[in-house]
Amino acid sequence: MTSTPSIASSDISGHLSTSSTTIASGWFDHVLRKKYRDPSKFKETLNRIYGEGDYQIKVRRDRWILALRRPMRPGEMEEIEKDTIEHY
Repeated sequence: MTSTPSIASSDISGHLSTSSTTIASGWFDHVLRKKYRDPSKFKETLNRIYGEGDYQIKVRRDRWILALRRPMRPGEMEEIEKDTIEHY
């Protein structure tokens, strides 16, 4: 059983292809393509890119989902993955 770490103001989610959907609160969900072994390093990357509290991480059906207040720009998912991978 995998525990769900606490990141920012939400939960944590899984990775798949970059998909974006708007949720009722005005946030855009982006399903991540990978799972990160160290949530604290992942949080450091997200804080650097978006600022603390300007994103939410959720877990749905064992997938990590990054919720932003805007749609992701082209190449943004790759930037997150590259920065996070460098921590390992």
